[in-house]
Amino acid sequence: MPGFLSFENVTKSFGAVRAVDDVSLDIARGEVFSLLGPSGCGKTTLLRLAAGFEMPDSGRILLDGHDITHLPPETRPVNTVFQNYALFPHLSVADNIAFGLRVAGRNKKDIAREVDAMLDLVRLRSEAQRKPAQLSGGQKQRVAIARALVNKPQVLLLDEPLAALDLKLRQHMLAELRAIHEAAGITFIYVTHDQTEAMGLSDRIAVMNAGHIEQLGPPAEIYDRPRSHFVAGFIGDANFLQGTISAISSRSGCEIDVPDFGKVFSAEQMNLPVGTCVEAIIRPEAIQLLQPSPDVSTSTNTCDAVIDDIIPLGTLTRCIVRMNGISLTAELPRKMLPAGVAKGSRVLVRLDSASVLIMPRNDGTPAAGNHCLDDDKSVVIP
Repeated sequence: MPGFLSFENVTKSFGAVRAVDDVSLDIARGEVFSLLGPSGCGKTTLLRLAAGFEMPDSGRILLDGHDITHLPPETRPVNTVFQNYALFPHLSVADNIAFGLRVAGRNKKDIAREVDAMLDLVRLRSEAQRKPAQLSGGQKQRVAIARALVNKPQVLLLDEPLAALDLKLRQHMLAELRAIHEAAGITFIYVTHDQTEAMGLSDRIAVMNAGHIEQLGPPAEIYDRPRSHFVAGFIGDANFLQGTISAISSRSGCEIDVPDFGKVFSAEQMNLPVGTCVEAIIRPEAIQLLQPSPDVSTSTNTCDAVIDDIIPLGTLTRCIVRMNGISLTAELPRKMLPAGVAKGSRVLVRLDSASVLIMPRNDGTPAAGNHCLDDDKSVVIP
C-alpha cells in the first residue's frame, strides 16, 4: 500500500555527483520519520526534493496520492524548518508566526486566533512581543516551528533543526518536538546526522549512505539488527571481529574462529556454510569484564585481555581492552567495573552470545583457513 508521502525511483544529480540514487520510500501519515546519515549522503537533497526546492532528474514524488513532483514550493502543502531558523529579526514572535497567514490574505480575527493557538502549542505566549534577538536558541527554534505549523501543512520538514544548540538544549528540544508532534498530529520528516536525535525522536529511520538507503526500520531494529557494516558502525558504537565459521547448528547458532581471540559463539542462526568469512559485530554494552579466576571458564566467548585505557562517562565507564592483536571497546555501568581494575590490569573479556551479530564479510564466499582476513583484524568505530 502506498505511503502518505512516497518517493518512487527518485534520482537527483549535481554534475557528476549522484546525490540521490534511485530511492523509493513510503512515509506514513502522522509518523515521525528521520533521514539519518553522514554529510553528503543525500538526506538533505531528499528533503529539498520533498519541499520543491530541487526537482528530480527522474522518478516521482506523491503526497496523499497526488503527484507533486514538479509543483513549486509555494503550492505544496509542506513547510520547512531550517537549521538557521530564518526568523525576521525586525518582527516580534507573534508577527513572525503570523507572517505566512498575512501573505495568504487571512483576516485579522483568524490570524489572531491561529497565532494564539500556536503560542500556546510552543509555550511562548509570554514572549509574544519579544524580538528574535531577545530569545534563546531553543525559543527561536520553537518560533520557527510555530511559524511553519500555523499554515497547517500536511508535512513538516525539519532540516537539522537542533544542530546549532548545545547538548542540554538539544535534549530538551527533542522532548519539545515529541510533544509538539503529538499535539499537531501531522507527518514530520526530520533530517539529521546525529544518531541520538534520530533514535530518540523517530518512529522509523532511513539510514542513508552515498545516495542510497542502507536500512529502513524502527530505531530499536536498526540498532539491534544492523544489516550492513556501515549501519552497524554509524548507529551507536560497534566492535568488529573478523573470522571464519568453523561450526554451525540449525538450532543454536554458529561458532567462529577469530585469530588472537579464539572461538566466538553467536546465537544468531545464519544460513551460511562452514568456512564462510564473516564479521562478528559486538556492541560495547554486550561485553563483560571479569577478574581472572580459576572458577571462570576461558573457553568460547572468553579471552584474557589487558586494559589499555579507562574513560569515565558519568554513569558508564568505557574500557579499551587488548587481546594480542585485537582491541575492543567495552562500556559498562560504573558499579560493574571489577574492583581494583586500572590501566594495565589483566581481565577476562566475555562476549554475550545472544548479542553477537554475524554478517558475511566482503562477498561471503568460503575461504581456506583465515585467508579472508586482512591486516586490520578488528575495527572499533566510536
